[in-house]
Amino acid sequence: MKILHISTTDITGGAGIAAFRLHTALRNKGVESFMLVQHKKTTDEFVIKNSSFRYINKLRSVIDYIPLRFVLKDKKNIYSISWLPNNVYKKIKNIKPDIIHLHWINGGFIKIENLKIFNVPIFWSLHDMWAFTGGCHYDNECEKYKTNCVKCPMLRKSSKLNFRIFKRKKQIYNQIKNLHINGLSKWLANCASDSSLLSKNTIHNIPNCIDTKKFFPIPKKEAKKRLSLSENKKVILFGAIGGTKDLRKAYDLLEKALLKMKVKSDKILTVFGSKKKQNNITNDLEILYLGHISDPELIRIVYSAADVIIIPSRQENLSNVVLEALSCGTPAVAFNIGGMPDMIIHKKNGYLAKPFDTDDLLFGIEWILYNNNYNEISKKAHHSIKNKFDNSIVTDMYIEVYKKMISEINLQKL
Repeated sequence: MKILHISTTDITGGAGIAAFRLHTALRNKGVESFMLVQHKKTTDEFVIKNSSFRYINKLRSVIDYIPLRFVLKDKKNIYSISWLPNNVYKKIKNIKPDIIHLHWINGGFIKIENLKIFNVPIFWSLHDMWAFTGGCHYDNECEKYKTNCVKCPMLRKSSKLNFRIFKRKKQIYNQIKNLHINGLSKWLANCASDSSLLSKNTIHNIPNCIDTKKFFPIPKKEAKKRLSLSENKKVILFGAIGGTKDLRKAYDLLEKALLKMKVKSDKILTVFGSKKKQNNITNDLEILYLGHISDPELIRIVYSAADVIIIPSRQENLSNVVLEALSCGTPAVAFNIGGMPDMIIHKKNGYLAKPFDTDDLLFGIEWILYNNNYNEISKKAHHSIKNKFDNSIVTDMYIEVYKKMISEINLQKL
């Protein structure tokens, strides 16, 4: 069984990291797994960089974005057209996979029309909502994907770009015989089922995997010491790709919650994913900015040093940050939205606050920090991930689906 994962990146960005982890875990299980990427950062010999149009390869995301400059209301919103040509088919033909496993394919990498010429069963893990929208990656709860994405609130009123993208997707999807969709979270699987583009496809719900032998708890006293943090201070952690600037990651809601905190002198807020200090409204709360962290050992220390991690996102799929932090024994607090309840068990390994209620978010933070059973909650955090998301468990789920898809194809050939 030969699986080809197609992803814009291998270890850059949440989706790329998740795809590479699955690829690696499958190879460790004896599966012949390969990755085809636009941007390669690893030295893995089984990760293949697509070199087509190599002179513009680095500019693909910029070029793909050009038409949006004239119609996108807010440049902070992520929107993809996926219209640039490439010759990935040649690479696929050389690899000869039994299954193509799509991940995040944007940034000018895969043209929508490419999907119909792959001529191989496609299993598509959705890392956001783009596959079934008119171009946005998160819909900000407009839910127009359930019909036809007309009058996109992210674009200027005069633009029909969203509907054209939606129409392109519909035409292509109708031409693909064997397209299976995987919502990495229950929430996204349900969204795909409700969408007008993908509702007729077979939809699965298999999560990302994580190596719990690499993400495990380090004694807090030791972890804090290695980061030169006072062991007497309670450490609150916030981290996200895009740091404090991404409105969807909702650092502003965390600030509002922390502003209401009566006692701040015994706490420190640590932030990773952001280098620049923001104009904070948290008054006398000490803040430590850690910048971007790529070293696995360092991120494990950061997670372990934290007494609680806060993920206040407005919309979120299956966050790698949550999986990693919980696996390191750090309880998590988030709003009860998206894929959060797939990972966070309310008042067991963390706290699920009422959506966007900053008072309840603060209550959850303090419920964790001052809980008499904190050590039990911390142990539950690690074991809840190990028992549900560990590589050995999740890869078996993927392998089972791959085998069924291959069997279906063989039966169709008879």
